[in-house]
Amino acid sequence: ANAYRAELIGLMAVHLILLAVSRTCRELSGHVKIYSDCLGALGRVLHLPGTRIPSKCKHADILKNIMINCKNLPVSLEYFHVRGHQDDKTSFSDLCRPAQLNCHMDHIAKTVLWGLEGREPLPQQAFPLEPITTWVGGHKLTPDTCAELRFWVHRQLAKEAFRELKLM
Repeated sequence: ANAYRAELIGLMAVHLILLAVSRTCRELSGHVKIYSDCLGALGRVLHLPGTRIPSKCKHADILKNIMINCKNLPVSLEYFHVRGHQDDKTSFSDLCRPAQLNCHMDHIAKTVLWGLEGREPLPQQAFPLEPITTWVGGHKLTPDTCAELRFWVHRQLAKEAFRELKLM
């Protein structure tokens, strides 16, 4: 689930970069090919609804950011799947350019993750252009995090009950 969310965040980053470039260079037009090794993330972004993300949709914060901010880009977008980890069986130099870039980005991501091993996760921040966020217990609340909300509410209730019963 975290890898899927990371892929969606990567796709959101690409869309927001295109948005920033289009705002800087008003005469921008053309065709952009976007590659990802996650079919699920590609499918979600490719089939975004035009007006509203369903209320119980997973990762609605990411999808809504893309839907609202990037729906009128001055370039046409085309999405492609590239198989991940192709360099496990094929020489890097024999891979097509999108596959090489995918392998390179996987390497960079693993390097960052290995460097964070044993550390607390970095606190999440609001996404760029995200006007409102709700935080519960230090975690960002999205429509798919009802379990997170229940956990923090019950945790608070348990703390109060333990104090009253002098168990803490």
